[in-house]
Amino acid sequence: MMLKKQNASKLAKLAGAWALVLTLLIPASAANAGAPWRSSLYPANWTPGYQDSQGRFLQDFSYAGYWRGEKSPPTTPPGATYNVVTQYGADASGANDSTNAIQNAINAAGTAGGGIVYLPAGTYKVKPQGSSSSSLWINQNNVVLRGAGTNSTFLFNDSTSMREKSVIRVAPTTSGDWFAPVNTPTAVRNDLQPRTHTIPVNSVSGYNVNEFIVIRSDMTPAFIAEHGMTGKWDASLKGPAFNRKITAINAATNSLTVDIPIRYPLKTRDNVRVYKVAEPLSEVGIESLSIGMKQHPGTTWGDLDYKNAGTAAYDVHASKAISISHTKNSWVNNINSYRPSGNSSDYHVLSHGISLYQARSVTIQNTHFQKPQYRGEGGNGYLYQIAGSDNLIQNAIATNARHSFTFQSMWTSGNVIYNSTSNTPRLATDFHMHLSMANLLDNMRMNGDFIEAVYRPYGTIEHGWTTSQSVIWNTNGLAYGPGQSAIVKSKQFGQGYVFGTHGPANGVQYTVPASDPSAPQDLVEGIGTGGDLVPQSLYLDQKAKRGF
Repeated sequence: MMLKKQNASKLAKLAGAWALVLTLLIPASAANAGAPWRSSLYPANWTPGYQDSQGRFLQDFSYAGYWRGEKSPPTTPPGATYNVVTQYGADASGANDSTNAIQNAINAAGTAGGGIVYLPAGTYKVKPQGSSSSSLWINQNNVVLRGAGTNSTFLFNDSTSMREKSVIRVAPTTSGDWFAPVNTPTAVRNDLQPRTHTIPVNSVSGYNVNEFIVIRSDMTPAFIAEHGMTGKWDASLKGPAFNRKITAINAATNSLTVDIPIRYPLKTRDNVRVYKVAEPLSEVGIESLSIGMKQHPGTTWGDLDYKNAGTAAYDVHASKAISISHTKNSWVNNINSYRPSGNSSDYHVLSHGISLYQARSVTIQNTHFQKPQYRGEGGNGYLYQIAGSDNLIQNAIATNARHSFTFQSMWTSGNVIYNSTSNTPRLATDFHMHLSMANLLDNMRMNGDFIEAVYRPYGTIEHGWTTSQSVIWNTNGLAYGPGQSAIVKSKQFGQGYVFGTHGPANGVQYTVPASDPSAPQDLVEGIGTGGDLVPQSLYLDQKAKRGF
């Protein structure tokens, strides 16, 4: 009997110890979790062809990022290492300008076919030289600009005359414009629907596997009217466009197979066609450093002063810490902004943080951009600006922006922002203008911010419908923005989707009357119960289903 009591006492103590361990290991939200639930559009046996009885469906977002999400950016890229200090004479003390030394190292690596341009610990002063539109320009493949870490290597841009200029620019020397064919366009025979990989064309002659093409249609009066934008949109906006790689050609059926599905209907009515475009840059990386920009001493910072020459706002309008255009299969990893020691106020950059323009399959991860000096109108103070396709932004933080994260233009689709945080911007994280369709915001943390996917009646050519078929998945509302009662506002053109919110700020605005132009009402599920949503991440689960 005594032995039984002793054993019972030991078991009780062991159970208590395990209970303490479990309490420490399991977050309170998990310990107090409600019943797990799944979206009606994402059953456990989901496939990319799944749709409900009303024809609603979720796109497959697993293609986002470097090499379509199938590879991680390389930690040991090929090529020699080019030390900007010991080999090219850059000054790591920050006393002397290092622009030419670093650019010479970049050029040498590019000429050699690629390599790592290494910036040892220190501060490097740079600025645009002559009429250059950037301080540093990576314009050849396989070049990686690498520092010693965000707390060790500092790139200081020592110029405030930065209107439409970048500190680091990634772009080819020849245009890779998605709207500049390098062959005679080929007509598509039939209307194309979202989720298709097969493009029926009049002829496959002149096309080859692994070539990049654009599949696009025009902003015809019929397309504009279909979207209720007559008199508000015009042909200058171009139309929906998808940058894709040919993976197979069937000469018997005159069809091309592409690597990523189409995201939006393309109609023969609107002159849907395919054509080849110039080869983009590839395998470019920017890693492990911090970027700061010299504070402008001016005092003219009105919302519209960017239009007025001689003002501080005019000088810094649309400047960028990093701009990436006409680039594929590249990455930005472990990059922060910082406040240069000479800045009298706590500013990190002059306007934008990082901008993607007509870029695809780029991964941006482990970054924190903060505190632009100018957050006025005309497109200023955007810390993550996305105008490309199938890119991935993950583990990113934006602080004190105008817009923390923003999408714009009809060639902007299939992008994913995953596991990222917005802190106290002036305006919402948003779909900004001109129908950037089928993008995913997944596991966003919103601190004094909200996600906005609505009609925007602004601009000379009206912003209008900003998105359709976009998905907002499992949003964690840490705090409402000033005067707000929603962490998500979704009234998309056609159909939009909001699945799961949680946290102290979890409201969603989505209700529309049947007569509203944004009808049908977006599908919204799980307000306040996102902590119990299965799976917790749509992007990661879709990647797993595709085998990556």
